[in-house]
Amino acid sequence: TNFSDNDNYIGTSFDASDGYDIDKDIPEPPPPATDYIQLYFPHPEWEQAWENFSTDIRYPFDLLYYQKIWDFSVTTDQIDEIHTIEVSPKSVINFSNGIYLKDMSTGDVIQLSNSTNTYSFTPAAEGVYNFRLLVGRLYPVQEIIQDFNAGWNMIGLPLQPLSNYIDDLFTDDIVNVSYFYKYSGNIGYDGTDYMYQGQGYWMGLLTNETLDFIGDSITSTVSMELMNGNNLISNPFKYSISKDNLTLSKQSTTLSYDDAVLNSWISGVMHHWKNEGGGVYISTDTLGLWWGAWLYTLTDGIMVNFNPGIIEKGFVSNINAVSESGWLVRLNLSSDWGEDISSALGMNNEANNDFDPQFDYPEPPTSPSGKYLTGYFIHDDWNVLGPKFDRDIKAPAEESITWYYTIKSSINGSITLSWENIYVPESISLILHDPFMNLDIDMKSIMQYEFNYQEEIVFEITKRITTSIDDDEELIPKEYGLSQNYPNPFNPVTTIKYQIPKDGKVCLTIYSLNGQLVKTLVNENQIAGYYSVKWDASKVGSGTYLYRISIGGYSDVKKCIIIK
Repeated sequence: TNFSDNDNYIGTSFDASDGYDIDKDIPEPPPPATDYIQLYFPHPEWEQAWENFSTDIRYPFDLLYYQKIWDFSVTTDQIDEIHTIEVSPKSVINFSNGIYLKDMSTGDVIQLSNSTNTYSFTPAAEGVYNFRLLVGRLYPVQEIIQDFNAGWNMIGLPLQPLSNYIDDLFTDDIVNVSYFYKYSGNIGYDGTDYMYQGQGYWMGLLTNETLDFIGDSITSTVSMELMNGNNLISNPFKYSISKDNLTLSKQSTTLSYDDAVLNSWISGVMHHWKNEGGGVYISTDTLGLWWGAWLYTLTDGIMVNFNPGIIEKGFVSNINAVSESGWLVRLNLSSDWGEDISSALGMNNEANNDFDPQFDYPEPPTSPSGKYLTGYFIHDDWNVLGPKFDRDIKAPAEESITWYYTIKSSINGSITLSWENIYVPESISLILHDPFMNLDIDMKSIMQYEFNYQEEIVFEITKRITTSIDDDEELIPKEYGLSQNYPNPFNPVTTIKYQIPKDGKVCLTIYSLNGQLVKTLVNENQIAGYYSVKWDASKVGSGTYLYRISIGGYSDVKKCIIIK
């Protein structure tokens, strides 16, 4: 307008209070009778001789956590004229701390800055118009505190930090040395000095620690580019989120988590590392506060989008497997130094015997601690980035089918393999074979098996269809047979299986290609049944060898390959 009021001030001083200070808070005289515009800070609660002030000085405050609010009013008789409120001088104002102007009559809020330090309005009538000046963050930062155990923790940031530098985040909390790693499929684990929301990290602690940091709560979607294969992701929010809060994008197409699985973009499960005892991977469909997780992608060019929303869910259930459409057996490994509780095998009507992203879960990498106990199924033939799989679900079949379950540990000692039969039909028998001990276990009558681990071992789990005939007959084959050794090629141990329908003397031998006897594996009388034997070829050179079985008038020969 043609009128102005330029003598109004706010500020802070360590000598001031948030109430009335006689030497700092200056009263505002009444406006003229006509032709005026006047700005002032109303404070009737101060109970002084005057209610309105031109200067309002407060005690200093921490702009990260708190916000100071100055309410002010503009009284005017200039109708239908543009009125402009200007915050100045810009040279002494730290706009990065956050300065906001709110029009109390419209509810409009604008953030003031070096380029936007004015606000205009047009009074429709003579009178008083109220405003609010907010100094500090519009949404003050929050503090998140969490206890972590010594060892390896898979984590992410649940707030947008003020600084992404790890020393700024946690140096004041961690008493002893700590280790932080990010993961890339190209280079594996790599030390890092920075952390970002949505990205997952390994944090190694020498002792139990309580971490806290301050940051902004995010209310918008956080996106992250994924690599083909294993990706470490994390929950970027201050509350748990379900996989239903995740969408996946490729070029112009965005799919829900479940639809991305059905379209072979990603695997059907996430894995979180639970740092309790020796540490263990758990399959989960929920990302908790601070949680990181492995997410396995099956194609290039995928973005994961973390969408805000509070949905609480538990660990992943055995959907797609625990129903009349199929069956599933969960395999659990436990020892004094570690666990693996995420492996499973089974059958499902919707599965096939090739890779199914909906059912067959890739095995996540081992913890960088170097101490591990893990079990997995090998499938080089599936043409997926990694040959190791946590779950192997096949299509239903009448014939016998064998799963090869590899167990590998960084430490030798006693390991217990236990299992949970989930809706396994009565018509199916499951036999666990220990090739080292040449021992068969009925998995439907015995629920665990303890063994002494000395080296990598491949257990065979065979599904057979039972009949109403006497139970002993189902373990007696109808014909002779010699199976291809597994694994093949191998180094240095492989397993050879065979079956004999009648009692007799069995001879199983290994020959070189020039006919030289290398090893006699079996030379004894055996009763009718299914057998397997291990060949340790550590003392034999690389090359192709023949293994031959003979019993009565039956004989057969197959080739095997050693690669060292």
